[in-house]
Amino acid sequence: MEIVWTIGYAVVVALAGWAAFSMEYYARKARVTASPSVPWMRKAVINRMKAEVEAAGLKAPVLFELGSGFGTLALAAAKECPQMSVVGYEISPVPLFFSRLRAFLSGYKNVKFVSEDMFKADFSKGDVFLTYLTMPLMADLKPKFDAELKPGAIVICNTFHVPGWTPVREETIQNFVYTLKVFTYRKA
Repeated sequence: MEIVWTIGYAVVVALAGWAAFSMEYYARKARVTASPSVPWMRKAVINRMKAEVEAAGLKAPVLFELGSGFGTLALAAAKECPQMSVVGYEISPVPLFFSRLRAFLSGYKNVKFVSEDMFKADFSKGDVFLTYLTMPLMADLKPKFDAELKPGAIVICNTFHVPGWTPVREETIQNFVYTLKVFTYRKA
């Protein structure tokens, strides 16, 4: 029985090592670490998303979460707007696995997570885009947004803005420690 425990322990350690290595590798490759948004910011982004979808009169919008990480924002959007099709883009296998597992366990039929580089994805089919990405990536996304977003597309950014774009709404979200912003844009 001791050999079974030893082998089991070795497997767990190997998997943990692979997961840590994988997370670091993809964080460097993507230039961002997969980290979930804090609950109060997630709520602010989802509330803004719901208000924008309603104001635009979108009945069955397609939402892309770019760099979906562990899926917290995409799953919140799927829960709050069951008529919406939600697609989370994530290249790191560990957060992607947990996102897919959480989607399966939640039972939401309107959300999926894909292992695809968001810079190679076709943005022309999206109505709403959610991001929680750092400035170098937001600057890299701007030309793709300019080229591929359809008129009226909604972009909602948690904390980091789209350089060169003027938001239609900028909200300051304050909690007891942090002051962060939610930036909302509409493609002309």
